[in-house]
Amino acid sequence: TALLIFKLLPRVQKRLKARKQSLGLIDYDDMLLGVLEALKGENAPVLLNVLRHRWKYALVDEFQDTDPVQWDIFKRIFVSDKLDHHLYIIGDPKQAIYGFRGADVHTYQVAKEELIDKHRAALMPLRKNYRSTKEMIAAVNFILTAGGEKGEGFFSGLNRYDEPVQCGDRSLFATEKGEAAVPVHLIRLYSGEVKLKSALVRRGLANFIAAEIKFLTNSRTGLLTGKGGEPPQPIKLSDIYILTRSGQEGRK
Repeated sequence: TALLIFKLLPRVQKRLKARKQSLGLIDYDDMLLGVLEALKGENAPVLLNVLRHRWKYALVDEFQDTDPVQWDIFKRIFVSDKLDHHLYIIGDPKQAIYGFRGADVHTYQVAKEELIDKHRAALMPLRKNYRSTKEMIAAVNFILTAGGEKGEGFFSGLNRYDEPVQCGDRSLFATEKGEAAVPVHLIRLYSGEVKLKSALVRRGLANFIAAEIKFLTNSRTGLLTGKGGEPPQPIKLSDIYILTRSGQEGRK
């Protein structure tokens, strides 16, 4: 199978490219590759001069989802010891969306090392979280570090958690009947002697989530959130987010 793919893939790519050109079609990858080809072509110096004259600074957020082609484009335009141009990249490998438009989390690491080692770029960790309560941050830090020192916890390699964040706004709160709400809950699906299957697990989780939402949004639960100087507010449906592995899983 691998040999068949190796032999046929270039032909398929060539045929696809010709087909799209004949129909006047262009996709997202075509746009990126077209820019990179132009930056490598004989008129590249002219194009680079125009782009550098127009933009002196570039900021790329969510850089962990960047692919090698995108990195090559930004590097050619903004990264050079001879240029008075500046490239800022912001990313976290732990948030990488693997497979997103060909994103390669290792591109982030390559770019990071190249900017620091070859171009003396400064690494600036974001050490404060302004969106979560101090209890939530402490709980997540404990989980990700397995209750130990930094870098010794849940993740390894590119995803090491070497910079545990601190609470940037200690006035944020979540209370339940006057006491600090427990930030993290663990659930266990139990079916007695019946062996748990994936469909049963999904159904059980769906039922639990529905019941939990009903509980959290019930005014009698006594769950309130807010920040210092503002009146506490009950949990609303718009405050709740449910993360699933896929869109299909969410619909089920």
